[in-house]
Amino acid sequence: MHRCRMSGWAKGVIVFLIVAILTYILYVGSPFGFKSLFYGAFKKTATIYLDYQTNTFTVLNGENISLKYSQHDENIAPFVLAAAENFYLQLQRKLNFNPGSGKVLVIVYPDRISLNNSFGLSGDRSADGVYWAGSIRTLSPYAMLPPDSAGKTAEEVFMEKGPLVHELTHYLVDRQTSGNYTRWLTEGLAQYLEREITGYTLESPARESQLHLYSLSSLDRDYDQQPDQVLAYWQSLETVDYLIKEHGIEKMQELLTALGQGITIDKALQGVYGLSLGMLNEAVQGYISSETSG
Repeated sequence: MHRCRMSGWAKGVIVFLIVAILTYILYVGSPFGFKSLFYGAFKKTATIYLDYQTNTFTVLNGENISLKYSQHDENIAPFVLAAAENFYLQLQRKLNFNPGSGKVLVIVYPDRISLNNSFGLSGDRSADGVYWAGSIRTLSPYAMLPPDSAGKTAEEVFMEKGPLVHELTHYLVDRQTSGNYTRWLTEGLAQYLEREITGYTLESPARESQLHLYSLSSLDRDYDQQPDQVLAYWQSLETVDYLIKEHGIEKMQELLTALGQGITIDKALQGVYGLSLGMLNEAVQGYISSETSG
């Protein structure tokens, strides 16, 4: 273990400006190869800046994960690192994808307020973890332990309900596709693999809501603005469930590979599954109807 520091406030300002410039370049649009190049630089810069922001945290390195944590989590940090390493290897096998060299930066925050403040979440909104621009932030296992834990330890609750599998899936999808993915795909796949590995699932929407699905194009465009977020996440999982149950995990791997080559989601779906977005919408609607009627 060692403490990692950057030299001074000035470097932080410089890094912040670089992040802002790269963000602008990324989102004004460019050919895929050029965009992918800058996206990689953007993620690297954002990770360096996050590393700087947490320069008082302790660092514990594993084979694939670089874990940073405050003194509050000193005793449980080795457990979190071991869990992250284990989940990461399982996910690589399930996705048949190895991103190669480089460690995943995972930051453990001692409480929900500090986690929310780290990515600008305010008000009564909350999260146990988040993936953004190449790094993962997670709530401390101690902070996830509810008062009515029925004798369970923080470690047990974290393994059952912690965000590591979900956020590590986002990381691997992002790496495999070079950022060329849709929200419904990564959110659905993260929930699918989370259920496969830990058994954890999010709540389902009301039955009447399940009859009025969003279009996949609207989920891609305005995912966080959809009025029923429970429905958006559930529909994402149902869509991935349909694709994997009907066509197998190998086809999903092919889809991610195609996206990594810069192919649009509509063309990738056509090439791998023979489905347009509209056709997939209809197929998922039928799949959900058969489930509810059965």
